[in-house]
Amino acid sequence: MFASEIPSPMKGLLRNFAPLLSRPQQENLARTVVGMMTTEGEKCVKNVNDSFVPHKDQSNLNRFITDPKWDYRALNERRVALVEDELGLKGSELCYLLLDDTNVERYGGEGVGYHHDSKHGMIKGHNYVTEVCSVVDGTLYPVDLRLYMPEGTSSKPFRSKIELACELIDAFDPPSRRTIVEFDEWYLCGDVVKHVEERGFDWMSEAKSNRVLFHGVDEQGKGERLRVDELAERMRPFFRDVEVDGELYQCLDTEAYMPKVGETRLLLNCRADTKDIHYACTNILREREGSTTATILRRALKRAEIESFHWDIKNVLGFGDYRFRGSDAAIIHSHLVLLTYSLLLIAKRRVERREALEDKEERSSRHSIGEACRWMRDRCIVAFCRWIGERLSQGTQFPKILAAINPRLRSYK
Repeated sequence: MFASEIPSPMKGLLRNFAPLLSRPQQENLARTVVGMMTTEGEKCVKNVNDSFVPHKDQSNLNRFITDPKWDYRALNERRVALVEDELGLKGSELCYLLLDDTNVERYGGEGVGYHHDSKHGMIKGHNYVTEVCSVVDGTLYPVDLRLYMPEGTSSKPFRSKIELACELIDAFDPPSRRTIVEFDEWYLCGDVVKHVEERGFDWMSEAKSNRVLFHGVDEQGKGERLRVDELAERMRPFFRDVEVDGELYQCLDTEAYMPKVGETRLLLNCRADTKDIHYACTNILREREGSTTATILRRALKRAEIESFHWDIKNVLGFGDYRFRGSDAAIIHSHLVLLTYSLLLIAKRRVERREALEDKEERSSRHSIGEACRWMRDRCIVAFCRWIGERLSQGTQFPKILAAINPRLRSYK
């Protein structure tokens, strides 16, 4: 797959970042972003560079990432503002801030350590604490991320995942009037809850099965001390059917006190066709908001959306396909993946709007990030064929065209 020019939809979107970059940096940014969209296989810097014609030395892209003379934080802020403006998210009623971490395999370099992966067990690599925002209409876009580096893997000061998550929460500028922060059981602790509530946000999480809580009121005015799974087992006969988005769940909606967290609304739930119980919890108590059990469960299920985002950036855009040994370069590369995802999100939303107008009705289906990548790849194929045709019409011999594509092709006759 070769690209001879930047597709016009991307060229227009990338102009938004021109004030932050010099002309050579703008060119390197465009080549990196489009390369991540169109390169097949591993999307390392070498393959991204080799996907462009005429061929240029790879050192330019290497320096763009490993020795940047530009501020990736400023570029990230501009990216988030562009997404929120383009999609009309500012001033919306409600957004969900989803927090989680994800692993990418690496075998050496700063910050590399062993991390638990839910599918593959212990793996060696980098671990990123990620933050994405989901709005009511199903739009999901990345906000920021942090690289977690285990103690002893870097000379930089150690920061735990909890500290990184709190930093992301503190820095978040919500596009909506109300924000609900969602995270899994590994982040359910006093520090995270404190940072969320100090921002005036609500939160939802899932408790570990051995989490201790106090439920009900005894003679002394205190609740009974139980583990969450003990409470679920005791209350199992009282679960009631609740339907959410066509799926049938069995739930118990109650309230309890969790040490270091405070008063919580606890939603014990499982799908009707399985015995696996989940322990969702939130600070949105009944006395403050009379949400139904179905509403609370629907909100709790929102957190799973971040998993599809992780799949897209890894399998479609090459998140983690870098060979840099320094953590700073790894972080910059990861932010460039977030930029690529965001530009594709805007491009596909524009296509969806145009299709809706042409059909005279709102389309119920949405295009995927993978489909948006294929659109850009198709544009690049057409432009590449046109580039070859122009060279042939100018009388350029075919061996010279091959050499312009890749110097290693000079020897082919």
